[in-house]
Amino acid sequence: MPETNEIHPKVIECSKVLGLPPSIDGPGKWDRCAMAAGSDRMAERVTFRRRGSYGIDAPIAPAFLAGLAVHYLVLAIVTGKGMFWGALCFIFACEAFYLHGTLRGKFVLWAELLDRLRLRGDERILDLGCGRGAVLLVAAQHLITGRAMGVDLWRSVDQSGNSVEATQRNAVAEGVAERVELHTGNMTALPF
Repeated sequence: MPETNEIHPKVIECSKVLGLPPSIDGPGKWDRCAMAAGSDRMAERVTFRRRGSYGIDAPIAPAFLAGLAVHYLVLAIVTGKGMFWGALCFIFACEAFYLHGTLRGKFVLWAELLDRLRLRGDERILDLGCGRGAVLLVAAQHLITGRAMGVDLWRSVDQSGNSVEATQRNAVAEGVAERVELHTGNMTALPF
C-alpha cells in the first residue's frame, strides 16, 4: 500500500480526545487512533509491550512442582534408576510450560483474542475475576473513549501478589489508568 502523509480526520479527532498532537507516525496511542479511523496502514495487529507486574497464577502449583522435582531428584540420585530421572525431566517440562503460560503465553493469547474482536474503542468492558489486570488492561489498551471495569476478591491464593493496589499500579504502568475502574466483589453478588 502506498504511504501517505495525510492525517485522517478521525485520527485528528481521536488525538484531541487523548490530548495529544495528531500524528500517524508514533506507536501506541496513535495506532489506536488510526485503527479507529479505519486506516489500512494501521489496521495490522497492534502489539503492546507489557509494563506491569502480573504475578504467577495459582502460585501453589509451581511450588508443588518444585517440591516434587526435589523429591524425584533425591530418588534418582539415591536409587540411580532411570525412571526417576525420566520423571524428573517430565516435572521440569511441566514446570517450564506452566511458567511460560502464566508469565507470557496467556498475554499472547489474550492479545490475539481481543484483536479479533475489532473493538471500536468506545465499548464498556467488564472483567470478572480480573486479578492483577492481565486481560483487563490489554482490553483497556484497545479503548479510546470506552471504560474497562474489573471486579475481584483480591485473594493471593488465586494469583501471587493479587491486590487492588497491584492492579492499580499495573494500570498506571500500562498507561490506561484513566480508562479503568476497579471494584472489590464476588461475581455472584456484584457490587453494582
